[in-house]
Amino acid sequence: MIDRGLAVFSGIHPKVVDRLAPTLRSTGIDAVVVKPDDTVTAGYFERLARQTLCAANRATARGQVRLTSVLISALDADAAELETEAFFPALRRVPVPSEWRNNTAAAKPMATLVQDYFRDEASRCFTRGLAACRERRLLLPPRNTPSKALAARFRQIYHRDASDLGAKVDKEVTVQRGGRGLKVHNLQFVPTVNSDRHPVRRCTDTYSCDLKAAFRFGAPVAARFEFDLTADNGLATKLFHLCDGSTQVVSPQATHLNMRINDDFKEG
Repeated sequence: MIDRGLAVFSGIHPKVVDRLAPTLRSTGIDAVVVKPDDTVTAGYFERLARQTLCAANRATARGQVRLTSVLISALDADAAELETEAFFPALRRVPVPSEWRNNTAAAKPMATLVQDYFRDEASRCFTRGLAACRERRLLLPPRNTPSKALAARFRQIYHRDASDLGAKVDKEVTVQRGGRGLKVHNLQFVPTVNSDRHPVRRCTDTYSCDLKAAFRFGAPVAARFEFDLTADNGLATKLFHLCDGSTQVVSPQATHLNMRINDDFKEG
């Protein structure tokens, strides 16, 4: 198994990334960049997500590759809200000074910062553990898991202020006997990896949502991984979110939901 990295540059001009890309490639890290618009829009992040998925597919097509991705961002607070909507919780975010956006002289320190992230043993252990599904609570769908503690912790992990779930999440999201299911209030999420005979529940047609299904905090997730979701008092008339933020009410006939980690779901 070969370890490779994928650095996704947000709000940074391609001329800067072109300077540092050869240095990164020499250490097994590919760079993804799209020229920013004068005013950053959701369309910019959709293009960046598309390029990220293309780069990830190229990297994994090389054979036995263990890929880790990270978001390198030079955006200010206003633009970062749109960025978060596009990339949380698919990646983890590493901020860089905004004055580095168009400064080719910043290529060297930026390359060092990226390399340090991938060399950091804590980051490596976190990503490898997540990719191996050792802690499946980290894969729960963010919009449809009714836990304020988990939502807050996910944000902290995204910003690299935490790398575990913590005691509050342990109380709100419990592992069921035998380790099969996860219980959150009256909902039970049972993780499963389906065979190729089972359809992939792709409900939202955006690259951003595809990225959120493919990665969690920088670690790749099996395409056919999902949760079978049931409720103690039944699912009928309950409202759940799709990845694009829209909502859907469950029909009376549903026995369970097949839910992906990006919140897209179909009734079962």
